[in-house]
Amino acid sequence: MPKTKSSSKRKPATSDLSLDQAIKDLISDFPVDTWRFLLPEMAEKFGDPISWEILRSETRKTDYRKKGFVMDVPISYTFQGGESVTMVVLFEHWSTSKSVDILRTARYVLDLMVRFPDHHIIPVAVVTDSDPGKVSERLQLNDPMDSEPVLTFRHRVHKTAEEDLWNWRGKANVIAGGLFTLFKGELSKTEKAALGMDCLEKAGLSVEDEAKISTLLFRVGKLTEEEEREVMATRIKLPEAKIFTELRAEAKEQS
Repeated sequence: MPKTKSSSKRKPATSDLSLDQAIKDLISDFPVDTWRFLLPEMAEKFGDPISWEILRSETRKTDYRKKGFVMDVPISYTFQGGESVTMVVLFEHWSTSKSVDILRTARYVLDLMVRFPDHHIIPVAVVTDSDPGKVSERLQLNDPMDSEPVLTFRHRVHKTAEEDLWNWRGKANVIAGGLFTLFKGELSKTEKAALGMDCLEKAGLSVEDEAKISTLLFRVGKLTEEEEREVMATRIKLPEAKIFTELRAEAKEQS
């Protein structure tokens, strides 16, 4: 009689999780960490926002008989300067690089421009493909009678798999923590997951939030049940190791 293969080592423990919705929730639930993680250069220039608002995601309909388009997560950020600066950042999540639809994003941006004519509009494609390919960052509609194009459009592209894990190790950033298993670096999936959980712990989350985002961390990294147990066992051992490290340091100071 042929042996039945056990699936316990291969089956992800979080297979019932909607990855797309979980990432959208992560972005909208932690807008400041999202700003710092996905737009670090702008965060360095403008600092942290003094206020923010999750905006209505439905686009304006041109035909009420048809289903309208829905953006992922548009967030309005306000920054303090000589005059307050307000930006609307549209975060669009794509699970694969092939699925990125720049024309759809352009349509969303035009809608936001009509709704918020005095704001900067910043579109960002968040690509969580573990092995991303090329993603088009701009499109252009040329004029056959003029060198000036009729329309040009550009969006920022953030490929999570191209983030260097050493840049985020130990940082109290919830977005980095939840996506850490996708980062590049010569570590195993379980080691990356442990570092991601360290980020979540440093962020001071509630027990419920940490459990929810840890589930996302395991899912994006495609960890098996056995690998998840290995990570959790490692986490249980960490506090004891930290105590011994502190005791040794204290003993050296007293000697």
